[in-house]
Amino acid sequence: MTTEQKKHVLLVDDDPNITGGLGDFLKFRGFDVTTADCAEAGLKKVEGFSPDIVLLDLNMPGIGGFGFLRRIMNDRGDLPYPVLVFTARAGTESFFDDVAVDGFIAKPCNGNELLGKIQEILKKHEKGRRPLVLLAEDETAIVVRLSSELSKAGYAVTVADTGPQALEKATSDKPAVIVIKRIMRGMNGDAIASLLKNIPHTRDIPVIMYDGDTSPGEPTGYGIPNPPASVNRLLATQDTAVIVEAVKQLKAV
Repeated sequence: MTTEQKKHVLLVDDDPNITGGLGDFLKFRGFDVTTADCAEAGLKKVEGFSPDIVLLDLNMPGIGGFGFLRRIMNDRGDLPYPVLVFTARAGTESFFDDVAVDGFIAKPCNGNELLGKIQEILKKHEKGRRPLVLLAEDETAIVVRLSSELSKAGYAVTVADTGPQALEKATSDKPAVIVIKRIMRGMNGDAIASLLKNIPHTRDIPVIMYDGDTSPGEPTGYGIPNPPASVNRLLATQDTAVIVEAVKQLKAV
């Protein structure tokens, strides 16, 4: 498994023997591994990146594994990333009728058995995975509008509201396309795009930049000729339909 192909595992368990032993085993097998010793810490971790899979213990102090699942699932019980549950507890089946976890494995577990389960789940999700768009935007109304339309068009969306967060998420989440507002608080889109092109893991990701100072619906939705070398498309509009169409042209669903 090369660096570019590494999958990122989030291991959430309060047993240091699990996070240490299984964490080391998975690292040796070529995974990037992030650990958390409780559900609350796990929730903090996923604020900064989207794991390829979560290995989740149920019986932990605090809100526990069930609380972690409730916090990340949507109203339909769908989860934003695959979850493999560690469990030695009976009587939990009724909860999982309404939550789309990807599998269960008993504790203690054999490392090779766990590895087989992880690979099976990742393979299944790879086939149905929606292309990910990273949206760098600091205005909530625009985030809501663009995220909704990109989702309807068949894309998954992750959001960064600052330049440093956009750089971090571009590296950790490996999006298919990056969409950046030209003028942002703290760091302008031009600087973000330039830095992205100088990071080995992000330099080949297409970048769309749009001018957030124009109003939706204005007849300025054409790409600006000769955009900066760090940008694939520069749009003189924040019109949602124009931005979504530009994403489609660079990364067809």
